[in-house]
Amino acid sequence: MKRAKQPTPYLLIKANTRADYDPINYAIIQLSPEWLELVSYRLYTIEEFYAGQDFHCLSYWDAPLGYFLIPDQQIMEHDLMPAHQDQAFITLEAADLDGLQRQGNKLEAQQLLVTKGGIAHFKAYAYGSGEEYWTGSLT
Repeated sequence: MKRAKQPTPYLLIKANTRADYDPINYAIIQLSPEWLELVSYRLYTIEEFYAGQDFHCLSYWDAPLGYFLIPDQQIMEHDLMPAHQDQAFITLEAADLDGLQRQGNKLEAQQLLVTKGGIAHFKAYAYGSGEEYWTGSLT
């Protein structure tokens, strides 16, 4: 896994959880052409809600490729995340995913929340315990 200078199909983004015993700090989002087209359509469909002052966001069933615990040392050694940024394009091989520590909880109710301002983030809940996992904002 390496940071890319140009956009790639994979985005590494900071993430958080309320789970004390199942820490994560990043998520990886796969930006396939189909997914990008779907997100574009979703942004288009919420335009009619912009005028409503009480409108906050729409929730879609969607999920990132996964939530992971990636040691800060690995992030720094491979220069994966620029300083003071929350997301970066990366190159990713299938073997790279196998070497990453995923969240231990089984996740359910995985959502993509999109605000009327076009800002989005992923959110998921652990099956049984309801502990929350979420990503930073996608703009």
